[in-house]
Amino acid sequence: MSDELSNEEAEALLVKLTKHYRMPVQPIDRYCDALRTWQREMRNRLERKINELYPDTALDFRSEDSEIRRRRSAAYEAYHSDSIDNILDVELADYRQVVDNVNFVFLQITKSALLDRLLYCGESLRTEMCPTHKGRWSGLFGECEHGCQLTGWLPNEKTP
Repeated sequence: MSDELSNEEAEALLVKLTKHYRMPVQPIDRYCDALRTWQREMRNRLERKINELYPDTALDFRSEDSEIRRRRSAAYEAYHSDSIDNILDVELADYRQVVDNVNFVFLQITKSALLDRLLYCGESLRTEMCPTHKGRWSGLFGECEHGCQLTGWLPNEKTP
């Protein structure tokens, strides 16, 4: 007898777990994909707003016509040179900041060793600082004489 489940069996178990916990239960990649879709659609909305206020930004960047390329470039230059305070459309200025912040947060999430340990390894938050690395991740993974794996934090004691 195989321990592997069919896709149908796995989906049925997710439905049961969702009912049990009274909240959606899904594989983590589905949540990650949904969040990436949300991030992408925020950028797309910003791009549409930019195209509305700076119409030449919508010109085809693949065009061989040098005038079209020049106009598109000038429109993006105008948009980028406008500071947040100088953009006439308040919605665009606010939304531009939100999209920039979301992009920054997603970059931090992607790079986070802590989130990797919490979400994928099932660890709890480490609370004891490594005496050598003092709570700073080195940017690498590896061995440390104290066992922090270069994360800057010592693993919690496993309870039997």
